[in-house]
Amino acid sequence: MNPAIVLFPTMLRSTLVIIALSVACAVTQASVPVAAHGKAAWVFVEQPGAAPAERYTAEEPASARRQITGAVAPIVEAGKAPSGPCTVLAGVS
Repeated sequence: MNPAIVLFPTMLRSTLVIIALSVACAVTQASVPVAAHGKAAWVFVEQPGAAPAERYTAEEPASARRQITGAVAPIVEAGKAPSGPCTVLAGVS
């Protein structure tokens, strides 16, 4: 079976989860900055042994935030993530 066909549903589901979490933060009108004083306020968490599509769902928005704000949003493994106001989970949890 073509690996792209297998990864597409996982990537789509992970992307939709990230979008839903982003919208949820925006809808609640919480005062959570994307970055402050050159430091990212968001942490992206991926599961150990994440598939390439799942890693991409963390790397792409982290890269976009770095390009926009100049702050590097860390991507860490589950269990090593610091507690914070906005943690974005990538992959199956």
